[in-house]
Amino acid sequence: MSAPPPPPPPPPGHVQSVHVVETNTSNSIITILNIINAITHWLLGAVVIGAFFFANIVPKAGIFSTLRQHIYLCVTGYIILMSLAITSINPYSGFLKTLDQNKKRTIHFVLQVIGSVLAIAGSILSITKFKNFNSAHGILGLIAMILTFLSLIGGLVNVFAQKLNKFPVLIKSCHACLGSVTLIVAFLSLIFGFSSDIFRNSIEETNSNMCIAFTVFALVGVIISPCITLFSRLFK
Repeated sequence: MSAPPPPPPPPPGHVQSVHVVETNTSNSIITILNIINAITHWLLGAVVIGAFFFANIVPKAGIFSTLRQHIYLCVTGYIILMSLAITSINPYSGFLKTLDQNKKRTIHFVLQVIGSVLAIAGSILSITKFKNFNSAHGILGLIAMILTFLSLIGGLVNVFAQKLNKFPVLIKSCHACLGSVTLIVAFLSLIFGFSSDIFRNSIEETNSNMCIAFTVFALVGVIISPCITLFSRLFK
């Protein structure tokens, strides 16, 4: 007695429709994350413009000269370079999709090192001149400086760990957490700086609130990608 024939394959139309739905869903998520990434860069630019504008309208003599240098160094270090260092390894950054992972890591490392050096220099300059540990801006700035130094060391450890293949996932995850926390504290310090009396009196209440809002949304946009990556790495 011959064996029964195998069951017929499912209709082609059914298989194709399932594939299309999954692809469309994936493309929709990627599109949303790309839009968020683009908006984040615009917001970072707006935050930088607001801070630099304030630095240029304060008096140019006395302690204000140190304040200007502090703003230029810390904003360039944290908001421009270190934020871009995080978005440079964002898989949804359109302008970096043509680069391989090794080149992205190199760009991330260079931006992180330069940004950290500038941010630490700006923080030390402010601490030695103002010794402002009574305000939330000053306290968070000090914490951010310490975390920046630790994050810089963690980045070097991460580089060697990847080369030696020693606990790569654990060290990479710890480095991502520390870097994200560092940037969060730095952004919070900037938010309190934008809410200070001298800033509000210089550029008016509405503009100050707008700078704060831009900073909050920019921070969320910057840390979305590392949070998604860390979650998928820990719970995959």
